[in-house]
Amino acid sequence: MSKMFSTGNPAVDAIGTFNFEGNIIPANWFSVFKLANGKPDVNAIIILSEIVYWHRPSIVRNEETGQITGIKKKFKADLLQRSYQSFSDQFGFSKQQVREALDRLEKFGVIKRHFRTVAANNQKYNNVLFIELITPVLFKVTTLSLSKWGGSPSEKVDPPHFKEETNTETTTKITTEKKKGSSEQPKAEKQNEYPESFEKFWKAYPICKRKTKKSESFKTFKKYEPDFNLDLLLTILEKLKNSKDWIKDDGDYIPAPQAWLNQRQWENDYWVSQINQNHGRPSTAPVPQSPTQSLINLPLKPKSLLGSMQ
Repeated sequence: MSKMFSTGNPAVDAIGTFNFEGNIIPANWFSVFKLANGKPDVNAIIILSEIVYWHRPSIVRNEETGQITGIKKKFKADLLQRSYQSFSDQFGFSKQQVREALDRLEKFGVIKRHFRTVAANNQKYNNVLFIELITPVLFKVTTLSLSKWGGSPSEKVDPPHFKEETNTETTTKITTEKKKGSSEQPKAEKQNEYPESFEKFWKAYPICKRKTKKSESFKTFKKYEPDFNLDLLLTILEKLKNSKDWIKDDGDYIPAPQAWLNQRQWENDYWVSQINQNHGRPSTAPVPQSPTQSLINLPLKPKSLLGSMQ
């Protein structure tokens, strides 16, 4: 490199000749995406950087002239198709860590998950995960200065939970709902508020393709609320989220919240006995041989119960 184009630092000059390929993580994200303890949500940040990489267009050049003739997307379908297992293999996370990181990114509003049935090689594959990147939210959290959020990198700042809906495979009508800022959110929340007990239940229930009708779930929750102890119910849900039956097949066996409540699964002998044992209290309830049978009562393939789980 000639002195005319030199910074005077050999290492910096050398880096300037590299062509980097791969993920890029904006420094701002570490102050935006945070866990409940205030620390950066590193898992979610790494996974989001991978999702953004696949959405960065590839440049198309004319082979003879070198002129740029266009750009193209890296993925084949209309949305990015990835599985929890692929992220797990790539970054060394567990599938549970991947799922929880995507839960947090979706709750933040920067991505949206879609589960589809895909035909390939003369076979149908159910519950295939596709990821939609919500670019307006991404732009805001990446480009806005921290002063816009009333804080600095050293302060614990609650990020703005933007939420936007965009067109999907099931509709061609584009509907966008924007929440402008944290100062206006209390008013919006008041219009759609649910009791704190239900909000705890809804937050604890894992995201799945059947967790779609919050208002219907609330009606069912209200119906059974006098019959259960909320703390016990939430403890059972925490155990269920890590159970083999709810993790396998990317959550294909997780019922709708209202179905789970209608089946009075908080009374399940197996999970009640497990909780009692963990707290050092003997349980008189018999432990079934297979927790799956009494817990969910599902066949090997849950398709026949999909109607009742909606």
